[in-house]
Amino acid sequence: MLSDAEITIIHPDDSRETRSMTDAELKTANLSIGMRAEADPIILAEQSVLDVFRNDGYPLVKAGKKKVLADTAEKTMRVTYEVMTGKQARFGKINVVGAQDVDADFIRGYHSWGKGQPYSPSEITTTRRDLADSNLFNSVIVKPAGQVDENGEIPVEMRVAERDHRSIGGGVDFSTADGPGANAFWEHRNLFGKGEKLRLKLEGSGLQQGASATFRKPQFLRRHQALVGQSEATRYSTDAYDGDLANAFAGIEREFWKNWSATYGLTAEYSDLTGADSRTRNFIWVVCAAFCATIIPTTRLTRRPATGWNSACRPISALPGRKRNLP
Repeated sequence: MLSDAEITIIHPDDSRETRSMTDAELKTANLSIGMRAEADPIILAEQSVLDVFRNDGYPLVKAGKKKVLADTAEKTMRVTYEVMTGKQARFGKINVVGAQDVDADFIRGYHSWGKGQPYSPSEITTTRRDLADSNLFNSVIVKPAGQVDENGEIPVEMRVAERDHRSIGGGVDFSTADGPGANAFWEHRNLFGKGEKLRLKLEGSGLQQGASATFRKPQFLRRHQALVGQSEATRYSTDAYDGDLANAFAGIEREFWKNWSATYGLTAEYSDLTGADSRTRNFIWVVCAAFCATIIPTTRLTRRPATGWNSACRPISALPGRKRNLP
């Protein structure tokens, strides 16, 4: 069984200290005193020991010689992990590698740490995940690069491989209610070089024809905030009514907590419909100048709503248009 686990710490000035691992360190390394002494857990624990020091701000920590002493008489084992810490560091300059169509400063702006913040692997992970979620890259690597400088800062490298930013598609369909129909779309996910997404769509059938556009600009003024907009116009020609409907929205999408976001802004709607047995045409404008919000739990990878709840403030003003008798 494992009788003891120690760490020998070698500092940058070559001074050494040896101590027993704390309960927290043992837990991180998936070790426990008295556990069955097996080779695999003891070997794997070495990387976990290094993670303990990385979490304490040592980005260049390395493993030294590992010592394992077995007492066959007592049937116990004692292990000592040697750790060369290197210098403790703060986040320094960010270098972007591989950017072509996407603006390098925009990529750099995805970093989650503040100026002068101590190095933390969790911040590296968060930044890598946010860049991957942007849907702009085939691969993303974020890592410390180089040595700790005289100011105690370590440079960080963001290495990306861009993916194709344009898509086009379409299709045909048939339903017993609407008859034959078709649709087509065009999408650009890096319209102005900073991840702006524009999607245009046309669709139509014998009963209705429509066009829509959606726009999203990520990292708008701050991290986890986007400028969003959408518009839609549809013409109807059915047995019950015919005419036009249109609406538009512009606002801000903001992530407040992990996996929770809110959208708020201004919306406007236009309606011009005529009933099949009515000789009066109604022009109705519905203008919403109210604050509108929807709070939705989302999954980070898909940005789609998950289970949960939502709330909204709806239009507060409606301006009716004039009526006109049809000839």
